[in-house]
Amino acid sequence: MGYFIIDNKNLRAGHAKKDFGQIAMARLFVFSFILILLSINVEAGATSIGVLPAVKNFDDSNSIITTTVYVRNSGSEDYEVSVSTSGELADFATVSKNSFESKSKTDTPIECKIDTSKTELSYGPNSLYINFLASPKESAGTQKEQITALPAVTARITINVPYPGRYLDLRLSSISTATEGLIEPTLLYSNMGEEEIKELSCQATVLDDTNNKVMAEMQKSNILKGSSGEFAFKLRGEFSSGNYPLYIVCNFDGEEKIFEENVNIIGTAVEVISARIEDGMYNITIKNRGKAKYSIVYAKVKLVDENNNEIASFNTVPHELTESETINLEGFSGFEPEKLNVTKGKIILELNYDSFQSKHEFSYESESKDASKTPKIAENGVWFIVFIVVVLLVAFMIVRSIAKNKDEYY
Repeated sequence: MGYFIIDNKNLRAGHAKKDFGQIAMARLFVFSFILILLSINVEAGATSIGVLPAVKNFDDSNSIITTTVYVRNSGSEDYEVSVSTSGELADFATVSKNSFESKSKTDTPIECKIDTSKTELSYGPNSLYINFLASPKESAGTQKEQITALPAVTARITINVPYPGRYLDLRLSSISTATEGLIEPTLLYSNMGEEEIKELSCQATVLDDTNNKVMAEMQKSNILKGSSGEFAFKLRGEFSSGNYPLYIVCNFDGEEKIFEENVNIIGTAVEVISARIEDGMYNITIKNRGKAKYSIVYAKVKLVDENNNEIASFNTVPHELTESETINLEGFSGFEPEKLNVTKGKIILELNYDSFQSKHEFSYESESKDASKTPKIAENGVWFIVFIVVVLLVAFMIVRSIAKNKDEYY
């Protein structure tokens, strides 16, 4: 049982500028009061046509069904309403009015009679749709909005004919991916047969980014004739982007039904693991955590110094990135950092893959600075060796001189 309302447009007015002094305040009060009255008058004219109830269900136990639906006008506008029918039961239905005037703030009853005694209905739902098309009556009021669109509402009357024996209708209604890391499929079930369903068991399975099986199971017992309901599964896992095959296997009283569906998740699943620039060459390692494939993957790279001054920029060569793949974007950057006198700074890059973008930042330290120390270390080592050699040579000469003097003494 429901109530559908169609609202066209709300017009709002009301703005006043404050002033000081009693006269200004009095004028402001009067002006605001008039605006409020006008606003109420205009807003009340908004279109509000609905039908109650929106859906009615019957079984086939009676060949003649009589029911009433109500057309509700909750606005302040009067309408001319025309009535038509459609659906499988339209040839066997009569309505009390083909057109009528709908007054504001009123409900108009419409009686409907369906006679199926001279026909045989098909198994399952047989529907009658009662359509109400409304147009506003002409009005001379200058403050009322002239509505050009024609609001339409529909009431549905259904006669369900049970299938012989056991018959369970199963439908995959919707799949929600609104919450990150969560897939929520909803399965509708309805016993449309003549027999009771003793037990219904359904299991949902999906593979996540790490190829782990994520599973959820739900059960229902003693589903009577005409009963219906839903299973709302919650599958939590590593779901970032791409197509995820979903399988739902249902068993009921020895019968089986399988649902196969691809769940498409659109998200940013590519991450940058590292970024280096050495000897004018760049190497950027990226990983695809999801199941999506990307045809064009490249990075816009900037090198900035310690003062955030941009020293150089370049684009990497585009590559293709398959699902769950790790690749290196590498090549010649087009410049030599050591010649730009940059020893420390940052590598700022914007990763582009198909229609997605992500920004990353890495520290940069020139390898040439460490390399410049090596010659100095080598040079100091040479001088140290020379010093040792000189010392040894001097010591040898002193010892030799002492020995010579000693020989001459004797």
